[in-house]
Amino acid sequence: CRACSANSPARTGTAGGCAKCSGHPYGDIITIRCAASGTRNPPYSGSRRPQAPEFPAESAPGESWPRKDKNSHDPGKSFAGYFGFKNFGDEAILSVLIKKLKLDKHRITVISSDPKYTMKQYKHIRSVYTFKIPDIIGAISKSEVVISGGGSLLQDATSLKSLIYYLFIIFVGLVLRKTVIIFAQGIGPINSFIGIVLTKNLLKQCNYVSVRDEKSLELLKNWGIKADLLCDPIFSIETNKIIKSNTVAVQLRNFRTMSEDFIDRLAQKVCKEFPDKNIEIYSFQDSIDTDICKKFEKAVNLLNPDIKTKLYYN
Repeated sequence: CRACSANSPARTGTAGGCAKCSGHPYGDIITIRCAASGTRNPPYSGSRRPQAPEFPAESAPGESWPRKDKNSHDPGKSFAGYFGFKNFGDEAILSVLIKKLKLDKHRITVISSDPKYTMKQYKHIRSVYTFKIPDIIGAISKSEVVISGGGSLLQDATSLKSLIYYLFIIFVGLVLRKTVIIFAQGIGPINSFIGIVLTKNLLKQCNYVSVRDEKSLELLKNWGIKADLLCDPIFSIETNKIIKSNTVAVQLRNFRTMSEDFIDRLAQKVCKEFPDKNIEIYSFQDSIDTDICKKFEKAVNLLNPDIKTKLYYN
């Protein structure tokens, strides 16, 4: 099955969903349309548990997802992730999740570093500030489901504080007896002993865990945590067909391993391998990546002034 990576054929009459994911209590989450694999999954049709969050996939032609009655009460969903920092990947993931939940008219609250920006990007949602703990607890207390993801939130390579923060959100959800979902995350690396202990014990208490890569799946398996392997939500984004051009795209992330020597060697390699190509350089989070992208562009121009370069940033 391309939808949930199970070693089972697709069910008759469906477009990628197998018996496992179609009858799974969290089948709505598993059967996300994956543009990368060409999978287009039908709306979930199995028996539904009350605590299960609904992530309706797009309907196949002639089908429709049952909408909630306008008078029904929806306690809502809270999203926790690296949102509001204007990181291209994380904002794209959030857009996919919001789009799918808004199809069923759920009340959505996003924990964001820039609530005004987030609410401007997505109409009819609520947002609370990342570090305003009372507001976060209040939002979670009013929600039915807490969704943590996607991306690589549970790791301490960035910092132990970052890991502790995202684990705290999960902890609050569990203490308040909410349905807690770990959605399509990359787990690790977690190098600290305290980080491993806290992550392992909290994930064991979550209602549903899914990861986006085999390495994370193997790590959780070694910890005795059952998880599903999903495609990254970003592959659900629909894009227009683009004609290939004489261009090489380069996207750089400013990290401690991104030394001056590395930039120079990368520039030399690009100039050697693609002397007749246009080079497009992309900053996916301007506050962090723009400077390193400019350094790379400068290095390429110095090595070969004939190569046309273009830097994309907001």
